[in-house]
Amino acid sequence: MWRGVMTETHTLDKGLAESNRSQFPTLFPNLWMIRDKTVGQLVDAHVRDPKLKAILTQSCGYYGLPPSQLSAFYYLLPTGDYLENGGSYVKGTSQNLSNALAKAVTDAGGEVLYGTRVGSIVMGKGRVTGVKTHDGREFKAKVVVCNASAPQVFGKLLPSGSVPKDERSKLETYTYSPSSFIVWLGLNRDITKQFSHPAISYYASYDQDANYKNAIDCNFKKSGFSLMVYDNLVSGYSPSGCSSVSIMGLCGYGAWKEMEGDYLAGRKTQYNKKKQKLTDLLISLAEERAIPGLSKMIVMSDSATPLTNFRFTLNTAGALYGYNQSTDNSFMSRLSNKTGVPGLYLASAWGNPGGGFGGALLGGKSAFKSIAEDKVA
Repeated sequence: MWRGVMTETHTLDKGLAESNRSQFPTLFPNLWMIRDKTVGQLVDAHVRDPKLKAILTQSCGYYGLPPSQLSAFYYLLPTGDYLENGGSYVKGTSQNLSNALAKAVTDAGGEVLYGTRVGSIVMGKGRVTGVKTHDGREFKAKVVVCNASAPQVFGKLLPSGSVPKDERSKLETYTYSPSSFIVWLGLNRDITKQFSHPAISYYASYDQDANYKNAIDCNFKKSGFSLMVYDNLVSGYSPSGCSSVSIMGLCGYGAWKEMEGDYLAGRKTQYNKKKQKLTDLLISLAEERAIPGLSKMIVMSDSATPLTNFRFTLNTAGALYGYNQSTDNSFMSRLSNKTGVPGLYLASAWGNPGGGFGGALLGGKSAFKSIAEDKVA
């Protein structure tokens, strides 16, 4: 099936004439069939063994939902790409991607204003006319392309009443993706021979729904974790004789919500206790299941929680992937990058198609296409 999905997606990406939209089910039978299906539903139709189902769908965690909830489309497309073309990484580190995008802006005569927060989107005569920053500066524009958290865009940045009622009602039904808890470790030993894989995911059980529920509760002992050794991806990443490692688990924002006010106000006593407890737990689990003696190799350590994600990215609930890729908000039913507010477009994990480097970049491409079609100049 994934081959059919890939073939039809490539065809669709080349452009579907308006006159053919009514023929979508005939022209794209595989895409039409999975449009409202979960990964779990597809696997259930062909596989009976519960353990085999879990193995086949183990990478669902990369998209923030268990097979029973995750859109089949958003799982099959990147999985098909991986099977067709293999895995790939940005050369160097992910910062290089950010640098390249910033360079594209400046090379085209634009300017990137670092550390500048938008306080509001300005409107006039029923459409956006620019943005105003927190420090009071206003920038005029016929189009605003927004990569900020969609709930904040629609709920805080726009003037009250700007969003059409039906669009606002639909937005209120969408759920946020999980956040994450990550531990970064600097080790005084080269472990690339001891642990030769770039990354491995470890699960507590074959029950994906139970693993997901425990992850949302930040119960890593009963959910599992992923381990990455950067030196197996980037030669020379660490100083000679050393290694850099990260341990990560999905983690719900709800487990940290009660600390949000104190955290943002700089009162972090209880927060730091919880953060350290979970840091120690993940190190212990990684030592037990993957790298014996890990705790004795550590020379530096840092951790990031859902509150860290929120503070640095301002993504609502520290969401990793924007809105969840559930069947009611994925593929054909996904939130459009062309909003109901004239002149406002989305280009982020919150829009279409969704989260991840690839998803967000495709969102930018989609936003540009919509702007060009709207002939906004």
